[in-house]
Amino acid sequence: MYTELVPNPKNLINTVCLDVCKILYRSVDEVDVLNVLDYSIEDLETISAKGGNPPHINIFFSSLYLKNKKGEMSDMDLVDEIVGVLYHELAHGYQYSPKGAGAYAGGTDFFGFLEGIADYVRLKAGYSSYKYRKIGGHWNDGYKTTAFFIDWLHTKDPDFVYKMNQTAKTIIPWSWDAATNKIFDQSTQSLWDEYQAYLNANK
Repeated sequence: MYTELVPNPKNLINTVCLDVCKILYRSVDEVDVLNVLDYSIEDLETISAKGGNPPHINIFFSSLYLKNKKGEMSDMDLVDEIVGVLYHELAHGYQYSPKGAGAYAGGTDFFGFLEGIADYVRLKAGYSSYKYRKIGGHWNDGYKTTAFFIDWLHTKDPDFVYKMNQTAKTIIPWSWDAATNKIFDQSTQSLWDEYQAYLNANK
């Protein structure tokens, strides 16, 4: 089914890799070289996941997920889902990894940074929707909650995600507070409160 939906996966991957780098970086010299990408379709319940680090990463996509969604979604929507997930996972392959920011566990600065930026890249590429944006949560919830917060922060600085990603190299130990204080001279909590006020005013 995957090959029917995506007849030329290599071209798709090359296009997404370039787009991800354009969102996260300003110069090719800043990008960690990715020489090998093993991309596989597997019969697993988890939709997708990325393993490894540059220069060699691996990504899998679930054929079982496609089978389960086949009756619920059109082929066009299924392709958009595949591409959107690929943007998210390849963002993980290219984004910097903050040090001293906790483990990969919900609620940590590390988790919020990684999953928030990856879903922001997906949103920026046009493969997510503002219909999912809602009031509440926490900036370290990751995924869409953090992605929409990052998106809003671009109203204050159009280069925010670029600068945020760069702080993973310059701030050790890394934290959201250290990053937002460096970029905005403002705490993450105060920015989050502003964002929540914006959502309430525009609901």
